[in-house]
Amino acid sequence: MDEYFDNLDGYLAEFGITVNRDLVVETDVNQVAMLPQFGIATLPQVLPHEMMGVVDGERLVTFDNRSISFADTVRASTEALLRTSSQAYAKADMLSEIWEREPGDASGPFYFATLTTIPIFHQRPGGTVIENSRILTMGSSVWLMFVLDERTFSNRDFLIGSLNYLNERETRLMIRPTPIVVNIFDRIPTEADVRNINIIIWAFPFLVVLLGIFVFLRRRKL
Repeated sequence: MDEYFDNLDGYLAEFGITVNRDLVVETDVNQVAMLPQFGIATLPQVLPHEMMGVVDGERLVTFDNRSISFADTVRASTEALLRTSSQAYAKADMLSEIWEREPGDASGPFYFATLTTIPIFHQRPGGTVIENSRILTMGSSVWLMFVLDERTFSNRDFLIGSLNYLNERETRLMIRPTPIVVNIFDRIPTEADVRNINIIIWAFPFLVVLLGIFVFLRRRKL
């Protein structure tokens, strides 16, 4: 996560892209989810873009994210695809074991994914032809661990959609196989969902006990 690649980072810098040496922590309860065996995942905001039309933002999960800074250059233009909430902060010390916000930590929102378009001009007998070369930059690679579980996550849709778009193929239509096992959740349960479920789990037995006491007292008076 704290690795630094001089050649790759230098290449991205030529197009105004920087993968920052930080670790982003999301604190908005509507944009995090607790996943068994993995811990707290971030549910980034999916920004409007043709490539993202097949992605369900409520089921796209990311982990161990570094923020991305970008600016348009003479050679290329860059658009943001995934973003945190304004409540997120970035740990300046990537190896810090303190997850709470500390002095020096930057404030959100931050970007996790960007798409850079580089126009390439070719001289042809009939005139100049423009072809686009594209670069997809991600602040983490851990999200790839969840591309196989398409019933729960939309990471696979994001992967296939991005590959199609990078190769200038149609991305708006994606036919998924029909799942045999029914998923009771239409999206990943957020922290607020878990809290509401816990309330229901405790409240239902309590109501049953109250109802039993009420029936018992009523029968004694008859």
